Amino acid sequence: RHEGAPLLQHVVYPARRFIINFIDSTLAGQQAALLKALLVGARGEIDSDLRENFANVGVIHVLAVSGLHVAFILVGLMGLLEFFRLPNPWLTLATILGLIFYAWLTGLSPSVARATIMAIVIVTGRLLQRKSDVLNSLAVAALIVLTIQPLDVFQPGFQLSFAAVAGIVLLYGRFTTLFKSQFRKLREKGFGWLNGVLSLFFVSLAAQLATLPLTVYYFGRLPLISLFANLFVVPMIALIVALGLVAVLAAIFNFSLGAIFSNTVWGLLTLLIALVKGAASLPFAYVEMARPSFWIVVLYLLMLLLFLLWRQQSY
Repeated sequence: RHEGAPLLQHVVYPARRFIINFIDSTLAGQQAALLKALLVGARGEIDSDLRENFANVGVIHVLAVSGLHVAFILVGLMGLLEFFRLPNPWLTLATILGLIFYAWLTGLSPSVARATIMAIVIVTGRLLQRKSDVLNSLAVAALIVLTIQPLDVFQPGFQLSFAAVAGIVLLYGRFTTLFKSQFRKLREKGFGWLNGVLSLFFVSLAAQLATLPLTVYYFGRLPLISLFANLFVVPMIALIVALGLVAVLAAIFNFSLGAIFSNTVWGLLTLLIALVKGAASLPFAYVEMARPSFWIVVLYLLMLLLFLLWRQQSY
């Protein structure tokens, strides 16, 4: 719908083609298909059986370019610009333009639009020396996205993306408060590294609880091992995305150097595929469920609300 825009025609689309061509030149098969999905949102070549495996394990969300990717771009851009000592407000402006460019590069899905707008609000608040509230940023992102595309509110991607972030923001803090003494004991006993594992577990739990009714409604299944699968899959995706972006940047200056990083990514992608397929083959990986009724969803949301209110009154 924006094909006539000169910026897209002469900058964004050629950059997207370069990335896709680079991946096709250095990788093959489902490894290439996955990396294209993870870096630029091109998911059309992912095998339907593999996609089904990701869904059955409860990690289908990693196949969509999302806040994880935007966070990498944000941190990478700000780190690079600060290294070259670019002063504000030019640093903030360049970061915002880079975020917008990446959002267009990946197709501007609801999850990317949400993450990009939230990131822009945060960096703008930093420029103005104001602390940004995550829920306010999420609300601003939803308002902007729905102002441009009102019908996105009916899209599963929009609903799952915003529900997951809202769940993490609201529920994660409750979990860490509830297990505050356990976190402290682990640090005192020299097992502080386990706090990171627990934190990732609680982030995954918060997102899954918030999106559970939507997951069952749209996919007709309840993944039983997704909490544990995410402990392995999410860090692997983070590493794959980071190395994939490094490979693309290196290929701009030297194709052979980019290919070296790309071959490293191939090994991680192969391991990821093997892990997901193995987890999906477990007899207890998921259970199929009927679509929940409206009143069951309302009852479930009320239970979450009571949990939030109870924690708020207790501390």
